[in-house]
Amino acid sequence: MQLLDLKNRIKGAHLWSKYGKTRIYFYTGHTNKDVSVDSWLEMINGRIEVFVRVHGPASLGRDWCLQEAYKLRDRYRKEFHDIIRHRELERQRTPLHVLLQDNVPPIHTGSMPHQEAALCFLCRIKVGAFFGDVGIGKTKPAIDLANSRYLSGRISKVLIFCPCSTRFNFRQQIALWRPHPDLQWKIIGIESMGVSDRAWMEAMDYADRRTMIVIDESHLVKNHSARRSIRIRDVCRKSGYKLVMTGTPVTDTPANLYMQYAMLSHRITGCESWEHFERQFVVKGGYNMEEIIAYKNLDYLAGLVAPYTIQIKKEEVIRLPAKTFYVKTCGLTVRQRHYYLLKKQELLDMIGFDDITPGAILKYFIVLHQIACGFYRNEQGERKYLGSEKFGLLHEIDLGRPTIFFCKYLYETELLMRFLGRGRCALFTGKNTGERMQEQALFIAGKKQYFITTEGCGGTGLNGLTVANQIVFFSRSFRNTVTQCVGRIDRPGQKRQMFIHDLITDTGIDRLIFSNITRKRDMERRIRLLIADKTKLRNYAEAL
Repeated sequence: MQLLDLKNRIKGAHLWSKYGKTRIYFYTGHTNKDVSVDSWLEMINGRIEVFVRVHGPASLGRDWCLQEAYKLRDRYRKEFHDIIRHRELERQRTPLHVLLQDNVPPIHTGSMPHQEAALCFLCRIKVGAFFGDVGIGKTKPAIDLANSRYLSGRISKVLIFCPCSTRFNFRQQIALWRPHPDLQWKIIGIESMGVSDRAWMEAMDYADRRTMIVIDESHLVKNHSARRSIRIRDVCRKSGYKLVMTGTPVTDTPANLYMQYAMLSHRITGCESWEHFERQFVVKGGYNMEEIIAYKNLDYLAGLVAPYTIQIKKEEVIRLPAKTFYVKTCGLTVRQRHYYLLKKQELLDMIGFDDITPGAILKYFIVLHQIACGFYRNEQGERKYLGSEKFGLLHEIDLGRPTIFFCKYLYETELLMRFLGRGRCALFTGKNTGERMQEQALFIAGKKQYFITTEGCGGTGLNGLTVANQIVFFSRSFRNTVTQCVGRIDRPGQKRQMFIHDLITDTGIDRLIFSNITRKRDMERRIRLLIADKTKLRNYAEAL
């Protein structure tokens, strides 16, 4: 059933075709003298999607219009469910690789061989995942891909979702590689999609079927229930050309893959919902049978995603100096030890109650970790410094060379600046967004010796930091961000041996975090090997 067939089945529907788009507009009955509603059906990569746009007076506000549009869209998705489902069953008779096949001539200049190979692979499919190790240069192939599609008449504009801290870097890369001047670009921070309705509305208004959508550092949208993930997926439904990129597709568990591929097409994994993915690949157990305790059918999952995935490992394409890792351990101060044992006992006492929840336990883990990191929040929410033996460990490190410090908490960045001297430190966090690019420039220029940031803010996407060849993890989080953080210096341009230092305490919470990170890294390596086994030969063949 095609769109033309639908027109005769919907009362008052009319066909609209322009600029390479074909839509079936239908009447909703919600339009009045103050509010107008546009509603239509459109085919995106062979799938019928429902779209609604609400226009109202300024007194109602854009937020109201957007929320009303989403209510109507969800309503009409249900109303047209049978039609959409029927079309979906027809669509499934067409093999997915045929439906998503594309043949765009790759256009590029100045690419490294592995970048050219990635571009050739991606030019043959409408949607794809580019999982390349940090530092191999994923941005250039993405820009070249957009340019190639534009010159072939496939797209007219590009929408980039990337971490807020790397938007400036992406603009620099676009200016450097100079795609066609008529190709439009829009860059929106991934974090903004979760907290800003304006960013959400801008993305929804901007995207259409001739928009190529790029999600850089796509591991940041791995949570299927997060607002940012749901909103970005809704935007992706409007486009037929999509690319996800990251150096760490699996930061925690194989479940991280679900949302990243759902952004491209749910048919890749064959799972229309998270619940479907759970049934297929997840083993549940633990508290109320709500915890993920194992995974199944991972070989099958790797086989499903392989035809749409290219992986490039850094050691296969770039020769870089050696890295040396050190772990330095210290004890707690007297005050730290007092509060640590106090909170640990409170946790042990609480475990005896039947109504204890995982959330309550996690809160205590966070408190214990903060104490190990040198501070404690009292009942009024005020931070109290408890001292830290980690500053003594810094005397064991050669701080005469430019060094990057990663912290879990903002409070630690303040402590480090006091210890090292504010005039010698470039601060790059979420609290100094207006000045942090200037701070980064001062560090790159050699005018400041130390670069202090958090894992969440500075661990992803920042370029130019190869002026340093040393990293100090002042503290760690449960997240597996090591690869991304080390990738700030372990990339082309690095000429010297690299030194990576971990500072930890002799507490159980730090040991738990370390073992958890190791487990996640092992799982990431396994998943990537499963995919690589099926794609390595294809990658080389595509590059011929």
